[in-house]
Amino acid sequence: MLVAGCGGGSGAGLATARTDHVRVGYPKDWQRQSGAQRFTVRKTEGGRTVAQLMVLERVTKATTADLAVETMQAGRWNLQDFRRGRVQGAQVKGARDARRLDYTYTSAEGGASQPAAGTDLVALLERDVYVVRITWLRSELPERDLKAMLASVELKED
Repeated sequence: MLVAGCGGGSGAGLATARTDHVRVGYPKDWQRQSGAQRFTVRKTEGGRTVAQLMVLERVTKATTADLAVETMQAGRWNLQDFRRGRVQGAQVKGARDARRLDYTYTSAEGGASQPAAGTDLVALLERDVYVVRITWLRSELPERDLKAMLASVELKED
């Protein structure tokens, strides 16, 4: 069961969400998506999603964060014009190992093709893989918000 709360925030005016194993901050004006099987918040404008944060818990098992990134990206080839960036080391409080992957693709949000970008923060707790996936239409997410969300991610054990 996922639990989201708005509380103390994580700097930069962020609201805080807590799931079973992940704590993450997100901009206060983003809206929680009800009925989602996983924690999801979105920023919408004119009835279309322009940015989104999703928490994926225990999606697979891996021995290293590099292997976890490869597993999580295996199905991304179906995104139109998917361009993978380089994998970078990342620090996530409570994680044994973590990596960040930035990528671009073409979104069909709202029925029109538009340039989009994403960042997956992939972290291991023991061998369980947790992913904070942030996607947005180009120029719809300030870099400071992206950095603040990524810096706010923490993992906790059972």
